[in-house]
Amino acid sequence: MSLDVRTTSFQVNQNHTDFISACDQADQTRRLGNTLNFIARLVYGQRSDNYNHNKTTKDPSKIIENPYTFLDTLYQDKRLLEIPGVVPWLQENSFCNFTHKFNFALLTRLISKHYGLTLNTKISQGVGMKLAESYSSYQALLQLFYQDPKQNQKPSLPGYKQTYGYVEYNKQALKRGQLKIHEQSKVTQVIPTGWKEGFLLPGHLKLSDIRSVRLIPVHSQAFTLEAVYHVDVPDTKWSELDDQQALAELQRLQKAGTLPLVSSCDLGQNVLGAFVFSDGRTPMLLNGKPLKGINQRANKENALLRSIHDTERKNVYNKNKKVAYQNETPLDQYPYPLSSQALDRLWKSRNDQINLYLHTASYRVVNMLLSAGVEVLLVGWNKGFKDKINLGRKNNQNFAQIPHARFRDMLIYKCRQVGIRVIVVEESYTSKASFLDGDYIPTYGNEDREGWQPSGKRVQRGLYKSATGILIHADVNAAYNILAKHVARVPLNLVVTCRDTVVHPVWLKMPGLSHKPDTVNRQTQQTLSTAL
Repeated sequence: MSLDVRTTSFQVNQNHTDFISACDQADQTRRLGNTLNFIARLVYGQRSDNYNHNKTTKDPSKIIENPYTFLDTLYQDKRLLEIPGVVPWLQENSFCNFTHKFNFALLTRLISKHYGLTLNTKISQGVGMKLAESYSSYQALLQLFYQDPKQNQKPSLPGYKQTYGYVEYNKQALKRGQLKIHEQSKVTQVIPTGWKEGFLLPGHLKLSDIRSVRLIPVHSQAFTLEAVYHVDVPDTKWSELDDQQALAELQRLQKAGTLPLVSSCDLGQNVLGAFVFSDGRTPMLLNGKPLKGINQRANKENALLRSIHDTERKNVYNKNKKVAYQNETPLDQYPYPLSSQALDRLWKSRNDQINLYLHTASYRVVNMLLSAGVEVLLVGWNKGFKDKINLGRKNNQNFAQIPHARFRDMLIYKCRQVGIRVIVVEESYTSKASFLDGDYIPTYGNEDREGWQPSGKRVQRGLYKSATGILIHADVNAAYNILAKHVARVPLNLVVTCRDTVVHPVWLKMPGLSHKPDTVNRQTQQTLSTAL
């Protein structure tokens, strides 16, 4: 058994008893984090100026020998001199990259003392750790950019928080008693530092399981409180293999005639996922239209609220401009609405609905795969397939805004928890090629795609026609091609109906949101039982 990380979320809004405490802590972490980031950006900016100076100067005597640690100009900055002790710290740590290699405990204490912040020491250290994660990611992305500037975009330095900061109660805070525990009817109540009520843990969780607790601002009027905990994940023979080794093992088992039950998935728009099986049993389809409806409604209301918000901003700007002119004062000192609470609530509601549907859908899919006895699931994925997409205004909205990557990640960790290995594979040309005709499937970017033409074609949405005139569901055709491209072709018993159609898939129903073991409809259960 191995450990995996999970989270459980709680909503903290204006009706919560500790909402004021949460706002105060989030605001203090914002001030602390922005000050730390300000110092870091000054250091990076000074180093950049030093390198540019060495490139442009023509006088050899003015070249800076070590532009990385030469920060004398920065030490005279009045903004840094206002905070006692910061300049001496920078002089001792002039080589600092603000990554995980350095301890920011002293610097956070200096800033907290100067601004009168009352944050707990563990929370202050968490702010420094979070900034270190951001700059570590920045350094890694910058190296990737220099290695291949054409394929990778140049990263920007971490920005400033506008409203609230990120608050984290780490594992040390849990061990040192910063969270108080009260047993009430076998339910554990966790009260973070500075809070009064806190939150109740679900019955299956204990304090020893919790890794950390973090407060994430959603918008100005709501927070999400996440409890991070560990779960046991079963080890299988596929756990020790990486993706390439697992595919090679599947191909070897196929040649030996001992291939386990493998399923492949093609992600789409109206059909969120089409699942086929290596033994040729009836495919399963997952409906994606509810996601389109949620997204379309949110965009429609967003257009209305955005027009109202823009009008209000324009009126406020004109009023402030008039008052500033009469009082002969700068325009910047007058408040200006940057966001709308109605828009914030709209997108929070939209994201919650999409997350609920994706969690329920992935839960039912995993139960279906588990009941069928699937050991390996192949998920087709092309990196960057939504970048610079141009399908028209409506199709772009319906396709690009659907979080397919989130659904893929949910399938990965939920399948791993029940012992099913998920392999994300490349799927180029699987929708164009004809599975019934046995087309060769090339890979995008390789030379084998030059002059390649598919045998069949898609005659309408959701229907693919082979060279012999046989019809098959388009998403099922793509899912079978994913399986054929990476493992083996499925021997189908083709029975042509009166409509010249083969392989009639079954829709996986989504009735309600109950988490009962029976998650597959009766027709699907009959199909699985007869196939087994």
